[in-house]
Amino acid sequence: MENRVKGGMLIVIFVIMLLPLAQKNLPFLKSGELYGYFDEWPDIDFSWNFWWSGTYRDGKDKFFNDHVGYRPDLIRLERQVEYSLFDKLHFYPDMVGANQVLWDCSYAEAYLGLDYIGYESMHNTLVKLKRIQDTLGRLNKSLILINAPCKGFFYPGNLPPHLTGIPKKVTNLETCIRICDSIGINQIDFNGWFVSLKNTTPRLLYPRFGVHWSVYGAALAADSMIRCMERVMKISMPHPVIDNITEQHKAEFTDDDLGKPLNLIFPFGEETYSYPHIKYAVDATRKKPNVIYIGDSFFCQWMYLCIPENVNIKWQYWRRFLSVNNKDYPYWVNESPKMKDIDWVGELNKTDCVVLIYTARNLPTFGSEFIDHAYAHYFPNGN
Repeated sequence: MENRVKGGMLIVIFVIMLLPLAQKNLPFLKSGELYGYFDEWPDIDFSWNFWWSGTYRDGKDKFFNDHVGYRPDLIRLERQVEYSLFDKLHFYPDMVGANQVLWDCSYAEAYLGLDYIGYESMHNTLVKLKRIQDTLGRLNKSLILINAPCKGFFYPGNLPPHLTGIPKKVTNLETCIRICDSIGINQIDFNGWFVSLKNTTPRLLYPRFGVHWSVYGAALAADSMIRCMERVMKISMPHPVIDNITEQHKAEFTDDDLGKPLNLIFPFGEETYSYPHIKYAVDATRKKPNVIYIGDSFFCQWMYLCIPENVNIKWQYWRRFLSVNNKDYPYWVNESPKMKDIDWVGELNKTDCVVLIYTARNLPTFGSEFIDHAYAHYFPNGN
């Protein structure tokens, strides 16, 4: 009896060992893709020089290791075991704050003021932006600056352990808001608004397992952004109206974009997400302006919700002033046009409004060179 049990166990182990080879050559079951960025070792061609130097053997070993059958499942299993038994995470080993809040530490550093660029640097940039705004105004165009929420300000009591206890200093966000108020730049402080709503709204505005505002939070902010555009441009626009909300535990889009790269079998933690169904209040009196949006990835949630398509006659998203997204080249298309390949001045001349959107984490590189380029275009002599 004992020999039969041992034999059965040996057969089971042998079958398990053969599964990766079988899946690689007979892919009857497809593994789910891993999230995040992974380098896969390329295959190596045979040559006698590679053979005698040992390069061929090492290259083949690495290639087969990276392309073994069920590799994504084996990685997920390994990471789940290490997290469940040893509380170890691979992707963000030191980025878990209290209450399971996951961090990209740059958002916490922005809250603490560790990335502060100084008053003079921020002031110089914003003075240029103000002159650009005034110039666009004379051309019957508008400009609005949006301060998107920053996770550090929303979860100040849940910072990663290595940043807990560090005294908070002056921040780029606070300096930016104060200067914009003093010199008259049109701005929206969504960061402050989200913080004020944190303890009063029953739905999730900023996910614990995500970098960005929630899809639901972005939908709320879109309506406020449109009202600001109406006030600045003196027009009436279509308004998004949330007529139904689906609540679920499974995250969509970027709501767990820090949780997904952990590549665990089971969710890192439980959260209740809200996903709105949106309709639009439209009539003959409402206008859809041509708008250029410039900024970081906090605009992507509005693209996901199709906000620009429904409130703008034409729209473009100049992501960090490097590439262009629009209805023909949405955010999931890798080969979108590059800024260097388009006539951005011509597009600027045709637009009705320019909207800059940045979270505090990206204020050290605020403007993404758009401000410098536009200022050089409108003021070639520097004054």
